[in-house]
Amino acid sequence: MSSLQDWFETDDRDTRLALQVLYGYGITRDVDLAFVNIAHLAPHPDLPHRILHQLHRRAISRLAAEPVAGLTLAEQLLNDGQEHAGALSPSQRVISSTIPELDELLQGGWKPSELIEIAGPRASGRHLLLLHAMLHDLVVHPTHRALYVHSGTLDVHRCLRMLMSIIEGLRSRGASFTREEDGAQVDTQGFAVDILRRLSVAQPTLSPQQALEHIDAELGRTDLDESLSLSCIVIDPIDALLGGKILSDKSAKGYATMVTFMRRLKEIASSAKDQPVVFLINSCSAPSSSNSGVSDVSLISIFPSIASHRSAPPPPALRPSLGTTFTYLTDMTLWLTRADHIWTSMASSTSSPMTSATTRFVVDLVRNRRGESGGWTMFQSVSYPESPSCDRELGREAEVHSFPVAQ
Repeated sequence: MSSLQDWFETDDRDTRLALQVLYGYGITRDVDLAFVNIAHLAPHPDLPHRILHQLHRRAISRLAAEPVAGLTLAEQLLNDGQEHAGALSPSQRVISSTIPELDELLQGGWKPSELIEIAGPRASGRHLLLLHAMLHDLVVHPTHRALYVHSGTLDVHRCLRMLMSIIEGLRSRGASFTREEDGAQVDTQGFAVDILRRLSVAQPTLSPQQALEHIDAELGRTDLDESLSLSCIVIDPIDALLGGKILSDKSAKGYATMVTFMRRLKEIASSAKDQPVVFLINSCSAPSSSNSGVSDVSLISIFPSIASHRSAPPPPALRPSLGTTFTYLTDMTLWLTRADHIWTSMASSTSSPMTSATTRFVVDLVRNRRGESGGWTMFQSVSYPESPSCDRELGREAEVHSFPVAQ
């Protein structure tokens, strides 16, 4: 908030006259001008009305916050130096999706203590999007660590390949990763291995209580550097952990277990010093009403799922497998759909000159407790095979990109 005299050029005759007119109405600051209705001001015989409108627009643009994606903020922190990345308080942290258009829908990214449901059918990009965002956060924030609660087996080699791809991508955009002792550039694979040491993996035996104990233990660890903070927790898959069959059979005990678990999880995330974001990977199922011939089942996404065969009937409407109750126990729900079968005509225009595998996905912001819901965007992953002349053990995998959609 400042005086109009301080930031308007007053050499111009019309501007000087406009300021005099505004002062006559008691409008002396930029905030006063931004909120006044110019149409209600009496016209001046020597002052074109467009001049007042121009000054009004300038005042609004001066006061408006400039939008910025979470990915941009994260890379700025990286370029400014590692000491700045460690200076953020938990309440200031934002985890970027690494997709600028999605970050815009998320109002910058995922915020501390949020419970985020990532849902969709198999091969819909759920794990790709989440792994890429989590590993990118570990790369750009050297004081962050993560916990992956997995009922199966997490593919560490895939994580390593993805980390190497992220590091090389950041380097291509000007980021620098150097050793403290001599300032030399670090080896990509060695750097990726060091980053993986900040990723803990827990394997509960399909017990919600055991999963909570793993999370409590990770938050209370004393064998780590005090500068490290737990920024991200992933539970994969949440429906198997909570007993999907019990819930699908509408068991009162199953629902009680789910509600108790989710409330305890939210309490842990909110009260912990690190305030981690909690991601919950959920699968999908067809509502029972769709199987009984009811045609008015609402779709969670406007984008269709893949039919088993071209001549087969459209697949039934899909929903997150834990149902509506679970969705409303979270802060946000993202629904992912594989999009290759929807935009097949785009394949030729977006193909890479290299031999590569490109897969396209749609992500819907189905529910958002802290903002507007209903937006969607698209992204693609590009996997390049390793060149025979390259002596790296692991190739580049899953570079995640957003791409324009023809309207």
